[in-house]
Amino acid sequence: MAARAKKVADLDQLEPRLREQLVQQGLLRATELTRAGVPRAQHAEAIARLRAAGFEALKSGVRVPLRRQIEKLLGERQLIPLAQLSRALKGTTQKEARAEAENAVREGAARIAIRGKIEVLAALPVKTLSREQLSALANAGALGARALRKPPRTLLLDDVREQLFDLVGPQQQALDADLLVSELTRHVRPAVGLSFVPDAVRALAAHGIAAVQTALIDAARAGRIELQPESGLNRLSQAELELCPPGPQGTRLSWARLLERADG
Repeated sequence: MAARAKKVADLDQLEPRLREQLVQQGLLRATELTRAGVPRAQHAEAIARLRAAGFEALKSGVRVPLRRQIEKLLGERQLIPLAQLSRALKGTTQKEARAEAENAVREGAARIAIRGKIEVLAALPVKTLSREQLSALANAGALGARALRKPPRTLLLDDVREQLFDLVGPQQQALDADLLVSELTRHVRPAVGLSFVPDAVRALAAHGIAAVQTALIDAARAGRIELQPESGLNRLSQAELELCPPGPQGTRLSWARLLERADG
């Protein structure tokens, strides 16, 4: 009885689909290559093709390069807690993820900021303090500590306000309505035909959450969007609720319907 011929996949035909799946998932394991139609005997060839296309080979498969994963993640979230970085990325360890994040910072592609007790990786559009501003802030804090050490001494409120305004006042900027509508359009969920407000607010967080919420209300009043509250099923997390502008009777406006402009 003749031996059964081994199945050979057409990698020229499969490769585009593998690339698309890899970009979407961030990581393709060996078992997923098999499920995608690549026999085990052709795994090495398929991975070699994907490496030539700019992906990275691992012992367990192939991944999107970490820097590209980090850039995509920062574009979506703006801020990522460093302690959770490896969980947000695919096919890496915390040590490797942290090292790649610090490389990105050294090369000027991101920043690391301190928020309370944690450190976060921040996208460049997120407003941060310069070294000069940090120095001024430290000086203001040192004056407060000095006053505390020598009661009943204190500081003049106007002096403190002036120093802090110099730090944060110039950073405030109005949010362009067209930019807001564009971001809402980008976050429309096809299944419901509405934009999920927390997604857009997170993407525009560099302008300040309060400023984005105000811009949402202004856009609704101008007839460019319609803001709607959550369905009442309590599906939103507390963090998501805090990103939504307040609505009537204690509700939160979590969905936006895009409307034609009045002059359109």
